[in-house]
Amino acid sequence: MKKHIQHIFGFFRLFLLGSFLLMAPAILAQSSNDTIPTVEEGVIVEEPPPPEVMMDEEEKDDEEKKSTEHFTPLEEKDSLVLYKRRLATGYADKLKKDDDFWYADASIKKEKEKEEARIKPDLEYVPFMQRTWVQTLLWIIIIGGFAYAIMWYLMDSQVGLFRKKNVPVKDMHGAVEEMPEDIFAIQFQQEIDKALAQGNYRLAVRVHFLRLLRNLSDKNLIQYKQEKTNLDYLMELSSKTWYAEFFRLTRHFEYSWYGHFEVEEPTYRIIASEFNQFEKKL
Repeated sequence: MKKHIQHIFGFFRLFLLGSFLLMAPAILAQSSNDTIPTVEEGVIVEEPPPPEVMMDEEEKDDEEKKSTEHFTPLEEKDSLVLYKRRLATGYADKLKKDDDFWYADASIKKEKEKEEARIKPDLEYVPFMQRTWVQTLLWIIIIGGFAYAIMWYLMDSQVGLFRKKNVPVKDMHGAVEEMPEDIFAIQFQQEIDKALAQGNYRLAVRVHFLRLLRNLSDKNLIQYKQEKTNLDYLMELSSKTWYAEFFRLTRHFEYSWYGHFEVEEPTYRIIASEFNQFEKKL
């Protein structure tokens, strides 16, 4: 009888153990949503997540919802394919040259112009009439022309501002040399012979010059007036072919007469020959 009871208890224990083993998977399946399991006395206990973690997850879900609420989500089965297109050679340059697309390189060109202006400021184009040297030259011409016009007016109007005063000229011995008043009444060859006889070559050169003035006046090449200066006659001949030779003979006369340079006979012969040759050309 005891053995029969022991067999019953043994069978009951086996039944409990088998029932427990069969119920264990169901118990584990119910606790699969917990993240932090703890084992306490052989039983799995689920702990709830901290409040901070739950708040972070909720905020993250809200942000993802806001960031995607204006976009249509693509399904995994969407077959959208992106293709990279290439422009034909030179087509981009053609578009940039089109006035409708002026803004394409506007900022780049502006920066480039600023850089070039900073590096090469002297190469900027300046209109011809605004250049410094042109304006300076124009002012010189204007002032010079104005001064020349004033001088011409003063000399032509017989103003004695630029004229030499008629002063008696003395020879080497201190005697006052006679100065003819009217060159049209002078016997030039007689006066030349008289001066040569006295050895006064300076006076002879002067008589040669006065005779030349009369000849020029007779040919209507100058307008002789007693109050005029040699500069007046030079200006009257400035546009004529006789100017260069007359200038040289005038210099001979002024050096010897007004400059008091002593004239020896050989020098006089050369000067007299130049006067005679020039008068023959008139």
